[in-house]
Amino acid sequence: MVRRLVAALALMLGTTADAQMSAPAAIPAVRPAGAISYQTYCLDGCKIYWFQVQSDGLGLFRGERGTATIGAASFKVSPEHFAALVAALDQYRPDGERMVNKDMPECAPVGTDPLFVTVDWLATLDYHSEAEMNVGGGMLEFDLACNPDKNAKMIDALRNAPALIPELRPFIDGTAGH
Repeated sequence: MVRRLVAALALMLGTTADAQMSAPAAIPAVRPAGAISYQTYCLDGCKIYWFQVQSDGLGLFRGERGTATIGAASFKVSPEHFAALVAALDQYRPDGERMVNKDMPECAPVGTDPLFVTVDWLATLDYHSEAEMNVGGGMLEFDLACNPDKNAKMIDALRNAPALIPELRPFIDGTAGH
């Protein structure tokens, strides 16, 4: 669903991906990130938003609740900020999909944080089908209330990831970025 939303948002913002046809490749030992998308959601008054940053510098944002920008916007992200986000999150990048929520044994004990975060890694920007898009990617959906003592480092990385992209600040909280 998130991937379809990315394609729809890119079309809405007038961006295109000019790619050549190629067969899906095997997952490389060092997995590059062509793009990272990050989405928050919760049931209590948290900020709900989605953003994607790409290795080519394109950034997309969609605010839904509690953000300075409600709706879609695009921005440019510096190579340094993109690299910082990749470095902070890549250690939590699963092979395939990983979902951790309060209904799973690995989540116990459950804390009180109402926020969920989904991070989706797209290995390449050069694709023509969903099958090609998924090669070498990964998706993590994590309830930040899951075993806060055991998962403190990952929770901190997930919670602070948006701060690594200062270009997002005007959209999230209305302050100047950079």
